[in-house]
Amino acid sequence: MFPDGAGLAERLEWLRALRSRALVDHWREGHSLHLLFAKEARADVNALIEMEWACCRFLTFAVAETACAIHLRVTPPPEAVPFLDELLHHFEPE
Repeated sequence: MFPDGAGLAERLEWLRALRSRALVDHWREGHSLHLLFAKEARADVNALIEMEWACCRFLTFAVAETACAIHLRVTPPPEAVPFLDELLHHFEPE
């Protein structure tokens, strides 16, 4: 998705664009971050998982589709829970 060596700024801009066009809801529950995307964003959700997995292999991703949305749950191991606050920040409105 991103060329080798793509910078953090480029990845963050892509996340902001995804948030603007497809994020329906988001919340943190316990040690998991829940992101709810519009159904049309399936390819982008796959790309997000691929991008984050390449960066942060310690994360676990679970995807569930409903008739109206795609629910992505991101869960880190206990020692990386503080990372969720940083990731959640990128999905907050500016």
